[in-house]
Amino acid sequence: MAHETELAMNSLERLRREARFVHRALLRGDERTRRRIDEQTPKRKHVLRALAQELGFAGWGHASAALSGRSTDFGAFFYPPSGGAYWNVWCARYDEAARIRAEANAFLFPYRHQYFIAEAGYLDHLGVPADDPRWRWAGRDWLAPKDREAQQDLLDALVFARLRRRPPHGVQMPRDGCADICL
Repeated sequence: MAHETELAMNSLERLRREARFVHRALLRGDERTRRRIDEQTPKRKHVLRALAQELGFAGWGHASAALSGRSTDFGAFFYPPSGGAYWNVWCARYDEAARIRAEANAFLFPYRHQYFIAEAGYLDHLGVPADDPRWRWAGRDWLAPKDREAQQDLLDALVFARLRRRPPHGVQMPRDGCADICL
């Protein structure tokens, strides 16, 4: 039952809940958590900003606008730092990206003020595989969805996958991508 509740939670609720857990860990004096938040006396708003930045947004306001549907600017959300390991086609103009996406039968995502076209395998990397029926319902162009409700479900699932994939307490992820156990 708790798992069903977790899956039904939308992106903004999930980020707020995660911020509450992280903030409590900071108040308990958890040193590993403190390294993630660059504030001397962090408040919940600092944790929200840090989580939004970990997901590729400029800050909490940016994340809130994108995840609630008030903005189509997703910053680097769809292109995490490890995304460079995949074949992607980059375009500066949407019309060009849409044409290439249609020819390649691939997926089109925004990245700041650009667009990239990704293969189906990239969706596995994002955390929601290409064979998930919501991709078929929403369509392959994030900026021109066929079904906005399916797209919102996908967005919620992508945020859930990204938050779930963060390293557990006791494991640091250095810039080279290899995990080291903290002592």
